[in-house]
Amino acid sequence: MDDSDRIGHPARPELLRQLCRNARRYGFPQRAIEHLVETGRIVVWEKGRAIAVSSDRDGMSNFLISGAVLVELVTGNGARVHVLELLAPGEFFSLAPSPPGAPYHLRAVPHPTAEGAPVAVVALWAQDAMRRLMELLPGSGHMALLTTSLIALSRVAEERALLLGMSVEDRLRLIFRRLASRFGRPHPSGDLIDLALSDATIARLVGSTRSTVNRALNDVLIPNDEIARPRHEHVVVRTLAPTVRVIEHAIATGA
Repeated sequence: MDDSDRIGHPARPELLRQLCRNARRYGFPQRAIEHLVETGRIVVWEKGRAIAVSSDRDGMSNFLISGAVLVELVTGNGARVHVLELLAPGEFFSLAPSPPGAPYHLRAVPHPTAEGAPVAVVALWAQDAMRRLMELLPGSGHMALLTTSLIALSRVAEERALLLGMSVEDRLRLIFRRLASRFGRPHPSGDLIDLALSDATIARLVGSTRSTVNRALNDVLIPNDEIARPRHEHVVVRTLAPTVRVIEHAIATGA
């Protein structure tokens, strides 16, 4: 973890860029962005360390500058872990405290990229800084921030509800499509999801077993040319039209 000074951290220009890029989405005027950049504490978290847990009661608000973050529900003594959300750069997150005596808690942890970088760079603000932020927002800014928060909540609820009624194959299609829209980068075969996605991680994302996911991938999605796995833990969502795929196959096989 790197708790550098508030002004000189090398990630601060990227924080400014991400906030400006998402200014309309959150309803932030320039003075609100300047306030966040000046008051945020930037922390670099490596794999294996929790960024935040819901038992913490300091009320910190977090903003992902770079990397990826998993929000997980941990039950009991950590024997079972359920993935609730994968966060991309440019997103705020905060975990509500667990009720007293609850047999579960939430936590946010870094997740490796496709190239294996297990680091998340996060900006943090205490409650007083966020209260000042609200004072700097115009009325329309409050509504934009509220709307964005409600959309994020409904997206998670919709995804969980859909997953309950879907086959494993359709769950995988949904998850891969959404991850590609948020973490995708160009690849000769389609969109490479810039996350390390082992069979175990994918199983946690769709709420199934590793063996069931492995069968769905190798018996359905890969043979149907819906995804490709050029390397271990890499997933490419295929975007070529069917006719182009036939031509590509013919060239590859000499047919």
